[in-house]
Amino acid sequence: FLRLFCLVVFLPYAASELYVPFLNVSLTNFSLDPWRQWILQGGDPLSFPYGYSTWLILAPFTALAKILHLPLYYGYGFSLLLVDLSLLVFLKKLLPTRERLVILTYWLSPIVIFATYIVGLNDLIPVFLLFLSLFFINEKSWKTAGLFLAASISAKLSMVIALPFFFFYFLNNKPIRLNLNKFLAGFSFGVIIFILPFVLSKEGLFMLVNNPQMLEILKLKISTGESSIFIIPLAYLIFLYVIWRLKRLNFSLFQASLGVVFLSIVLMTLSSPGWFVWTIPFLVYYQAISDKTAILLTFSFSVLYLVSVVLSSNFNLPQVLYFNLPTFDLFVLEK
Repeated sequence: FLRLFCLVVFLPYAASELYVPFLNVSLTNFSLDPWRQWILQGGDPLSFPYGYSTWLILAPFTALAKILHLPLYYGYGFSLLLVDLSLLVFLKKLLPTRERLVILTYWLSPIVIFATYIVGLNDLIPVFLLFLSLFFINEKSWKTAGLFLAASISAKLSMVIALPFFFFYFLNNKPIRLNLNKFLAGFSFGVIIFILPFVLSKEGLFMLVNNPQMLEILKLKISTGESSIFIIPLAYLIFLYVIWRLKRLNFSLFQASLGVVFLSIVLMTLSSPGWFVWTIPFLVYYQAISDKTAILLTFSFSVLYLVSVVLSSNFNLPQVLYFNLPTFDLFVLEK
């Protein structure tokens, strides 16, 4: 009910002015290259810097809303709600004895609710696909895990951060090392389906390369005369080296290492509350294997992070959402 309330009351700027218009044009003039179709219609070249996975998840219910003559934002928001519910289900499957904790730490997470239903960001989609890959790794469904990893990278290029850790997980575990070829087969199939068509889209690549968030990881740096040391890439390489040097990498340590990397990048950029959503499933898993103190600390940390984002100079609340319910007719977008 809290999520549905947010979907009805809040009108996120990002969704209504960027993502939903893109989806509307791609559905009105259907094309296998929706990015090209959007540019030909004179759309903002920075509206949808995401791949086929995100488009395929958001398009069906947006199309249904269009057919039923409902505000298209309802279709967009309901798509995210289904992804949200699905992530909850798979978290409960991974942690079958900690159902109440999953409800408390994930379903009531202020970060997830704020970033997804108030600000209207779609970072839940790549995170959900990445978590599915982890889930199927744990279930020893190697090809499926590889497929969903490729789908996650397609949904948001930032998920490529996780790719080397998957290889180290196989290489540092002799019992499963022989299954690396199955994982690569599934990953290759996913690349052909989700990534290769996007690479062939000149307009899609233009949106991706010119996305301002692509440069966020280079903002934190130390100037040394005529050159600079970029802190985030350096920290990432150090993490990779440490994980590579581990003699054995079990599933819990694999999850923890991914969580630490994502959390470190998010904290060093502080650019978008949606980025913190990347860390939520890993934090839930961490709290599930820890005590009540960890739960309290993580919740307090999430609230403080949310406050810091809202109060930061990069976050302008009037430009992020609207509250006026009668303006919902604007989001039919029958231009």
